[in-house]
Amino acid sequence: MSEHTSDTIGQILWFAMFLTPLLTVPLVWRFFKVQKVFRVLIGLVLAGFISFLLYHLSLRLIFSESPGATLNTSFPKAVKTNQDTTFVEGNVTTTISTSIEQLGRFLDFKTYKPVRVRYKYVFIDNSGQHERIAVPGPSDYTLQALLYFDSLTFEKFRDHDRYADYPSPGYNKSEFMFDWLDKDILTELENSKPNYHGHPDFFFSSKGKAWYLHRKILISKWTN
Repeated sequence: MSEHTSDTIGQILWFAMFLTPLLTVPLVWRFFKVQKVFRVLIGLVLAGFISFLLYHLSLRLIFSESPGATLNTSFPKAVKTNQDTTFVEGNVTTTISTSIEQLGRFLDFKTYKPVRVRYKYVFIDNSGQHERIAVPGPSDYTLQALLYFDSLTFEKFRDHDRYADYPSPGYNKSEFMFDWLDKDILTELENSKPNYHGHPDFFFSSKGKAWYLHRKILISKWTN
């Protein structure tokens, strides 16, 4: 199931959750031969149970990970935790993570906080502490991130962006075709407007780029 389809079904179930009493109360009223007040109570209890199931199912569909996500690069050493997978090769450490808190160390989420993230962080240790380097120097890193937002937050974000006064940076969508993105995201990126761009100052002040999708933002950030 594509992410867009999953998203749509999840939203339908979300709204259906509020309509369950209109279905359960009439059904109980017709088929249960008990006092009227008990018919209403049974119908409401049944509606509450069904609404509970629809609530969790809709959230799972709306915010579920698409199954096609893969990482195309192989590394010799890997350490896995609940949210992170870290690969180490020499002085290069690569982390694939879904931790919003950890990503908040690199991006500013004070105003617009995502509901879900996935990112790839590559740290190059040039200090010479772990590898022999001819001329030790400042360490470098690159960050590629996919941020998911709820509809309300994303609409506020877009409203702010529409009235922001900044020149179009002229990014190319190929710059955001990260090798770890799933096929649905890559397809959505490929079909997005060729002149689309994102405000560079919402999440970072140093070098970085952003590209908007449907309630999602792709971000690329790096050291100078």
